[in-house]
Amino acid sequence: MALLIRKELAGNSLLGVWKIEENDAWYFNNPLLTERVQSRIDGYKSVQRKLQAIAVRILIKTLLPSEKNVDIGYNEKNKPFFTEALYKLSITHSGNMVAVLLSDTVKVGVDIEKKDSQVERVAHKFMNAEEESNYASILESEKLDYLHVLWGAKECMYKLYGKGGLDFREDMTVHKFDLKSQGDFTGMVSKDERLIHVAGVYTKLDNFVLVYVLEKRGNVSANRQTLDNEQHI
Repeated sequence: MALLIRKELAGNSLLGVWKIEENDAWYFNNPLLTERVQSRIDGYKSVQRKLQAIAVRILIKTLLPSEKNVDIGYNEKNKPFFTEALYKLSITHSGNMVAVLLSDTVKVGVDIEKKDSQVERVAHKFMNAEEESNYASILESEKLDYLHVLWGAKECMYKLYGKGGLDFREDMTVHKFDLKSQGDFTGMVSKDERLIHVAGVYTKLDNFVLVYVLEKRGNVSANRQTLDNEQHI
């Protein structure tokens, strides 16, 4: 069984993380690989990308076993949504890891990335002045992980916003946070005179960094202490 993490979050939200470790045939022979899904993954060139797409659907069905139809559609900005199930949805994948975040009350975003020093080369494209100032005070040994959390947080906010057209430097801000193996942060999206405040959590999983955000409404928080249930499989 490749379900690594299942977390019930505040705001009727549910996070799942899946590690692809079975042989390829186990995925390609899975009954969730319907003609519709097969048609979509046929457009992917790499075997790894095909496996990620199948694993996402297996993970969703594992998290929502009572849902009869968890078919996924995509809007014009390539944002995924359930065609029938009444949940907001965010999907992410990197290497042999996939994750999904579901909620029936608030907008959500999730991102997982394998750590790579390449993020340092593009940091100027997504860090604004406030974030650059915070980054300058970080220990040299922690800067790569800090950048991955920043990048992941902005990817999450971009997914939560769901309409595209966001400038990663100008339209999104991640407020200063203390880097740990797992921690929380806050941020905001500012676009067209509208502010969306988010609460987020990040965690290090081996050589990956997992980040997720929930839209803040009332007392909704993504802080680890608000979790109703946390299960590492």
